Amino acid sequence: MEEEKLSHVTHEALKASERRFVETSELLPQPIWEADNKGYFTYTNRAGFKTMGFNKDDLKKGIHFTDIIAKKDRERIKRNFLKRLRGEEISNSEYTCLRKDGSTFPALIYTSRILQNNKLLGVRGITLDISSQKESELKLQKNLRQQELLSEIALTLNSLAGFDEKINPILQKVGEHTQVSRVYIFEDSPDGNSTSNTFEWCNKDIAAQIDELQGIPYEMIPSWRKILLQKGRVYSEDITELPEDVRAILEPQNIKSIIVYPLFVRERFFGFIGFDECVRHKKWDKSELELLKTITGMIANDYEKELSEKSLKESEAKNNAILESIPDILFHLTKEGKILSYRNNYSETLAYTPETFINNNIFSLFPNDFSLKLQNAIRECMKKGFYKMDYSMYLNNKTQHFEARLAKMNEHEIISIVRNVSDRIEYESMLKKERDKARKANKIKTDFLSTMSHEIRTPLNAVVGLTNILLMEHPKKSQIETLSTLKFSSQNLLNIINNILDYNKLSSNKVNLEQIDFNVFELLKGMHYAMNNLARNKNIGLTYHIEEGIPQILVGDSTRLLQVINNLVSNSIKFTRDGEVKVRVEMNKKTPKNVELKFRVIDTGIGIPKDKIKSIFKDFKQASSSTTREFGGTGLGLAIVKKLLKMMRSDIHVISNPGKGSEFFFNLKLKVGDKKIFRASHKKNINPNTLRGVRVLLVEDNKINQIVARRFLDDWNCITDFAENGQVAVEKVKANDYNIVLMDLQMPVMDGYKATTEIRKYKNGKFKNLPIIALSASALGEIETKAEKFGMDDFVVKPFDPEYLFSIMVKHTGKK
Repeated sequence: MEEEKLSHVTHEALKASERRFVETSELLPQPIWEADNKGYFTYTNRAGFKTMGFNKDDLKKGIHFTDIIAKKDRERIKRNFLKRLRGEEISNSEYTCLRKDGSTFPALIYTSRILQNNKLLGVRGITLDISSQKESELKLQKNLRQQELLSEIALTLNSLAGFDEKINPILQKVGEHTQVSRVYIFEDSPDGNSTSNTFEWCNKDIAAQIDELQGIPYEMIPSWRKILLQKGRVYSEDITELPEDVRAILEPQNIKSIIVYPLFVRERFFGFIGFDECVRHKKWDKSELELLKTITGMIANDYEKELSEKSLKESEAKNNAILESIPDILFHLTKEGKILSYRNNYSETLAYTPETFINNNIFSLFPNDFSLKLQNAIRECMKKGFYKMDYSMYLNNKTQHFEARLAKMNEHEIISIVRNVSDRIEYESMLKKERDKARKANKIKTDFLSTMSHEIRTPLNAVVGLTNILLMEHPKKSQIETLSTLKFSSQNLLNIINNILDYNKLSSNKVNLEQIDFNVFELLKGMHYAMNNLARNKNIGLTYHIEEGIPQILVGDSTRLLQVINNLVSNSIKFTRDGEVKVRVEMNKKTPKNVELKFRVIDTGIGIPKDKIKSIFKDFKQASSSTTREFGGTGLGLAIVKKLLKMMRSDIHVISNPGKGSEFFFNLKLKVGDKKIFRASHKKNINPNTLRGVRVLLVEDNKINQIVARRFLDDWNCITDFAENGQVAVEKVKANDYNIVLMDLQMPVMDGYKATTEIRKYKNGKFKNLPIIALSASALGEIETKAEKFGMDDFVVKPFDPEYLFSIMVKHTGKK
């Protein structure tokens, strides 16, 4: 009895604790949530719903923690979730969160385990939106880049070079940093009545204007100086908003946006510095305007420095203030190495304490080899005016890398800015290793696919070719079924190989979509013809229907669209034991020039569990391992469908009911084609005598492939000669007159590439114009590109489609 009472008290205490947790959570502005052991949310506070865009109904339907994380971070959060369940520490809690509406934001997610009576119930967490922090970091990076620019300008201005020598590099630095079209300085005449362009930097493809802008009277542009003096600048994102007299001088220079600051020397207006944008309308933010204003002040100060000692001191004071804000180490040295002064906000990056440097000789502070390097750097700086030195030192228990920039101040002194570049060096090294590793892996993959494609397709060419030949020779009725099965099996194997190669091309972004007229009704008829035997063998139905009103001729890549439909249909047939597979094409929208069609593939198959729908579109994935064992397949068909549809600016969707069937569908926007043009371009006039008398040299080392090709060439009334390798082919081409050469690529003694190169070397014009068609068992895009590079006129993949080979030969022999 006492135990029951104690249990009741404990239970009530837990319930009270949970109520307090929920009540507290609802008051907090940050999302507070709980998830079970499988990762599904069981609770979130109001802030969670508001931040993520979900509601309580969504929570009831089931929201997994990966649903609110961007794709790039999902694998990492899965790992960390499992670690948290095991009670392990998590090193990185920053993720990109995904709202219901698809927008994202950066967040820190902190979690803890939920334990009750030592039983693990799940995970509790808090999500902190750090968007503002990230924006601040970006602003900080921008400020650092601006400070770096100011540092370089300050160093240039503090060099001993004359103003004319310094100002052009400065204008270039500013122009490249701000990415404007033109940066320039105008100076007024002594009487102040006119102004002239004295310095100018132009970006790539921007015409210089300095010669045309000399002695411009202010009376031509009365508004100009008035705006500069009253507003302190001329700033316009669109110059059409400026007064007419100003537009009259700016528009002939193709200027779209402009910002100009006045230059004052000894409190007298003597000119201006301007920044033009001739390519786009540019909007400057506050920090950029402040940067340009600061640079304008620096240039004006340097003018003053040359005019008087007082101006020099004022300029030095401003430049020193700028240098104080730079997060680098700055040394002021004599040419003998004595340290006169230094500036550094990060003393931990120094090799010695700050007190050690003052009034000491820098050469005596470091080992002999480094001191010699420093002496050489100072010597080169005094000679050239500027010098850059990279070096490494062992500091704080690790090797750190530095970049020192030395600038000559006068005949006795230099200034040096030292920057720690360890992070950059480490990153560049890591990037190079990863790039080399990726290139090596990609080459291995390409070589493997090329070899496997050739090795599998070569015997497959014989199987497909001989099967076609036997079917053409009027076999007995009892043999037709066997030959048809053999043809289907070999075609199925070829489809698997093609899927792997297509996947490789799509992953490497080496597939280009065509935009040609095609007949959508013929497309579906072709699908039905190709797939009907597959369905019939399983005793299931295959039907297709095109909604009335859909234009017959459309524009797009019919080959890739048919590949998508065939993959979906073959997938549905594979997973359907009885019933039927239906293909439907329906109209979503229609205009005179465009249509949006909905393609549906519906089956009565085994269906797909809801939690497996996303995974079936992943590479090499099926719903389960048992599915692979029972139904076979590579798991690439749907992955290829998704990639192809993405290229067509569409996506695949699926509705499925396990045990009852599935429906795959996608929407596709297509242009409406011209029926008359289509009919004219698709007329065929091929007869058995088209290639009669054409002399063909077939270069092929495989005897069976020779027999297969010969049979078709004989049927087309060609005169065929053979060469078992490239060397024999070269000799035969030299000794005989052929109309066309069908060239295998991988052969002993001499391959097809070398043979083609040798044939093209002959000076006789017929050898340069002789059609050479590559016949290859490798279907990789790189092989086709390589064949073209070596001088081959076209490319046919083995096992070849007889009709396609016939059309290629007709095309290159000029027959009609």
